[in-house]
Parts: sequence; structure tokens; C-alpha cells
Amino acid sequence: MDTLQTENKVIEELKAPATTKKPTNRPAMQIYRPPGLRSDGSSSTAAATTTSSTKPKPAAGQKLSSSDCDTNVTSQILKEENNNKKDCGESTSSRASSRASNNVSSDDRHTNGSLKRTESSLSSESTPSSQKSYGSNSNKLNGQHVGGGAHQQYNKRINSSKKEHQKKKVMSEHEIEKAITELRALQLNSHASQIEQWIGGAFCDEELAECIGSALCRHAIEGGGGSGVGKLCANFKYAPSIGSFVKGLIIALSQYLECRHKIREDHFRMWISFIQFLTELYSNLGSDSKGELATIVFDVFNYLLRPPILEHVKIQELECLISILIKGGYDLERECPDRLALLKDLIRDAFIDVSEPWARKMILLLLELGASSWKLPTDANEYYFNETSN
Repeated sequence: MDTLQTENKVIEELKAPATTKKPTNRPAMQIYRPPGLRSDGSSSTAAATTTSSTKPKPAAGQKLSSSDCDTNVTSQILKEENNNKKDCGESTSSRASSRASNNVSSDDRHTNGSLKRTESSLSSESTPSSQKSYGSNSNKLNGQHVGGGAHQQYNKRINSSKKEHQKKKVMSEHEIEKAITELRALQLNSHASQIEQWIGGAFCDEELAECIGSALCRHAIEGGGGSGVGKLCANFKYAPSIGSFVKGLIIALSQYLECRHKIREDHFRMWISFIQFLTELYSNLGSDSKGELATIVFDVFNYLLRPPILEHVKIQELECLISILIKGGYDLERECPDRLALLKDLIRDAFIDVSEPWARKMILLLLELGASSWKLPTDANEYYFNETSN
């Protein structure tokens, strides 16, 4: 009778911590081995460790039955599962990490015979999941930002195209009247009918524009009024058929450039008019020529600043070259900087190769224009031109 009372007290004390007291530290669980499988044949090895060191130990010489041991082990497993559920219910990211830690601990259970779970493992496993969620959110935000940037760039392109369309000018009434008056004042009898038709069509006919452009070029070079006709052509900068008009000018200029040597030798006045007309055209219509007028300009420099023409270059020719760089140097630098760099090398070599002192001084001015942003220095007129003429 006393033995049964003692066993009941021990069982109640073993069951009491599982319901009333929560363990502060989770102990490692050992695998229960039945008495028949114990090596020493004794029940000295405890079936399960208690949750606290203060729990009472069974009296010496007494043995717990196998059913009691099974009950104790079951209660420990239930407590372990309850603790796992509490830990796993804290956050979504910790649930995923706790599964990973359970897998790792199950492997350790098979190898070491004990379950190892620490708070550091939970925190280390939950960190990548939180970082992953943050990265996905940041990618979404970045996607929205990129989409917004593309939309802004699209709007900018539309606005720029609208601005370019708005910037495209048309000839005003004053410019139309001025162009008509100056064009009729030239008295181009051979093309009088074409000129009147072009004027009557509000300068819109493309074929007439090309024909009149070629006629004006021939009149400027052969008639000796290169600069004046070049300024007149600038009046048609905003004409509807400006592209065809410039095309006719370039065709005629290219024909004269092919005969440059003969024109220079036999008709020097025409040659100077050619350079003067080219200077005015490029300074006023260079942007509408798609680089073709710039090509003709570079061809003229290459022709005059290389031997054998360099040895016989005349002062009027060098003055025309200076005028080209003063009026169109900035546009040349913006439109074709690589070719302008080669031109500067050509001018430097010409400065070294030329033998005449006055020619060397004027070529030096070409170099200084490139170094002074294509503006004539204040004292250049007196230093270069007055002393040269003397």
C-alpha cells in the first residue's frame, strides 16, 4: 500500500511541471530505450531528462514501469511540439526558417541522438528570407521607377519634336517683299519667267528653286558680285523649297570647283568671287546643306595651302580664307570637328613650308583664329594687314 502511494506521488510530481511550469530552456531529448535493450540490464538510465534541475529524483531502489516511462516521454514530445508551434507562429519568414532548422536538427537527431535547436539558428535562417522579400519589393519599386523614367523620356521626345516644329520659321511678309525686290533687281533676263513663276507660287516649287539656285550661283561668280548675291540667297533660308534651292547652288559650285585651276589661272577675278560667294553661303546656309558646303570649303583650303599653289598664293586668296574662318569657323567646328582638326594641321604645315614673309604672317593669323574661338584679335587688323600692305 505504501509502495503504491509513493509511486502515485512520483507520477504526480513528474506530470506537474508539464502543465504548470513552462521550461525556460529547452533541453536536448534522448531516445528512450526499453529495459530489455539496455546493455547493463538496469533502469538507472533515465527515460527522459526533466526540464529543470530542481525536480525530485525517484527513491533509490524503486523502478518506474514501462507505461509510466512512455507517458513521460509522450509529455516531453508534446511540450517540444507546442514550443515549436509558438516559435513558428511569430512571423511568416520565421516559419520557413524553422522548417529548415527542423530538417537540419532531424539529421543531427539521427547522427548524435539529440535534437539541437538554438535561437541563433532561427535568426540566421530568417534573415535571408527577409532580405529576399525586401529585394523583391525594391525590384518592384525599381520597375515602377524605370517605367516612369521611360514615360518621361517619351514625353521629352514629344515635347522636343513639338518645339522643333514650333521653331521652324516661315518667311515673314517683310522678308518676302525684300527677297522679291532684290531678286528682280538682279535682272536675270535668261531666267525671268522662272523667277516670276517661283515668286507666284510662294517659293514652293522644288524644280524652279533648284534651277534658280544654279542661275544665281553662275551670276554671282561670272558677274563679279559674289558677296552681294550670297547675302541675297540668305533671304530664302526659311522658304518652303530651301532644300532644292541649296541643291542647285551646290551643283553649280561643284562644277566651278572642278575647273578651279583653269579659273584661277585665266580668270582670277572669277576665282575670288567664287570664294567670296562660298563664304557667304556657308555662313548663312551651311546648316541646310547637310555638310556639302563644308566639304567644298575644306577643298578650297586643301587646294590653296598645299604645294605647288602655296608657293604662288596671293594675298587676296589668303584674305578670303581668313574671312571664311571668321564667319564660319564656329559652324565648321560644330559640324565637323574631326575635319577641322586636320585643317589646323594643314595650316600649321603651311606656316612652316611657305617662304614669303607676308604669306607666313597671314597664315599665322589663321592659326590664331583657331586659338581665339574664331574671333579676330583687337590689334590683328593693324598688325597683320597694315604692315602687310606696306
